[in-house]
Amino acid sequence: MNERQKEIIKAVEQFRALSRVHIEKMFFSHTKNSKNNANNTLNKLVARGYLVANKHFQPYVYHSADSNIKKQGQKISQYLDIADTFLSMKQYAEIKYFDVEPRFKLGGVEVRPDLYCRWKGNLWFVECQNSRFSIKQIEDKIERYERLFLSDQYKELPFQTDKKVMALVLILGEGVPYTINVKHISVLQVKSINELIERSKVTQSNRSEGCESVKIKIG
Repeated sequence: MNERQKEIIKAVEQFRALSRVHIEKMFFSHTKNSKNNANNTLNKLVARGYLVANKHFQPYVYHSADSNIKKQGQKISQYLDIADTFLSMKQYAEIKYFDVEPRFKLGGVEVRPDLYCRWKGNLWFVECQNSRFSIKQIEDKIERYERLFLSDQYKELPFQTDKKVMALVLILGEGVPYTINVKHISVLQVKSINELIERSKVTQSNRSEGCESVKIKIG
């Protein structure tokens, strides 16, 4: 098994589920026939028992051979959304570190973002919404993040530098913007990463012109 095949298996394990398109973009975008190269490699990994092809989706979705994910379960769509978000972020800047659906329990507070990463100079808790949540669900998420901040235990989160900072909370996708009360942390709500970047450009432009603008700073 070559290094790229090992990295593909590792990526599928990290994201729980990846489509052929995700794997093509992650590992074969620099090749001449990226689609064929991805399919050939994936067919080999499936034939050798490392991955399983889920044919309920088009293009096929791949899982680890020992995964217990339901092949038509709702979680698969969530994992694919997380992978979409990851790739969208990578279009604009390197993602130095990341973890998919980590569970952090610090200071008696448990938070479980969809994606936790260091990107464009900041730490991020990313919540990928592929359906509209109730206000209560969103408020509960925000309340947990605020409790983490107030406990000072956020300083123990991974991927910190010498300057300990609370991660920005990004609510992404369906249902935004939610009307929520935020007192202690930075929460951004956008439909897509593209929108986040465009809003950041507007902010930077307005700052240079001495105008007031939405409070958003990335990078």
